Amino acid sequence: GLVKLLDAPSPSVRIAAVRTAGLWKLEDTRQRLTAWATAADTPSDLRQAALAGLVSLGGNASRSAIESVLQLDRPRDVRVQAVTALSNIDVKAAAKHAVELLKTWPAGENPSLVLAPFLELKNGPESLTAALADQKLPPDVAKLSIRAVATSGRDLPELGKALVSAGGLTGMPQPLSAAEMSQLVTA
Repeated sequence: GLVKLLDAPSPSVRIAAVRTAGLWKLEDTRQRLTAWATAADTPSDLRQAALAGLVSLGGNASRSAIESVLQLDRPRDVRVQAVTALSNIDVKAAAKHAVELLKTWPAGENPSLVLAPFLELKNGPESLTAALADQKLPPDVAKLSIRAVATSGRDLPELGKALVSAGGLTGMPQPLSAAEMSQLVTA
C-alpha cells in the first residue's frame, strides 16, 4: 500500500506518499517522516513534504521533531521551512523562532518567507507582534520586514510598530490604519 510508496524510486511519488501518510494520520510512518524532516542530507522538497506530514499527524512528537530542525546550526532555508511548519501547530512558538531567525537574517535579503506564514494565519500577526516585544533586529531586516507587512494587503499597524521598535528605527513613517488610509484616499 501507501507505506511501500515511501520507498518509490520516483521522487515525486515518494513526496506524494509522504504528504498522504500525514494526511491519512498513518502513525506508523511518523518515525520515517521525522527522519526525513531532521536529516541534514534530505532533499529540500522531501523535507518540506515530511514537515507537512508531521504537521498533519500533529501532537507533541511532531512539534518536538519540527523544533529540532530549528537549531541554529541548521541552514537558514531549512529553518525557514521548519518555522512555517511549526506555525501550523503552535503559532506562538513559531513566532519566537521566527524572531530568532530574523535576528541573524542577512542584510539586504528579503525576509518575507519568514513572515509569510504569520501574515496568512488568523493569530499570526498578533503572535509575531508579541514575540518581537523587547527584541532587537538589524535595522535593514526590520525595514524589509515592514515592507513585506505593508505589501501583504492586511491592515497590521501593531506589527508595523513592533518592527519599527525592534529595528530601533526612528523617523520612520508609521503605517496608516485602514481608517486613515480611507480618509487619505477620499480627500
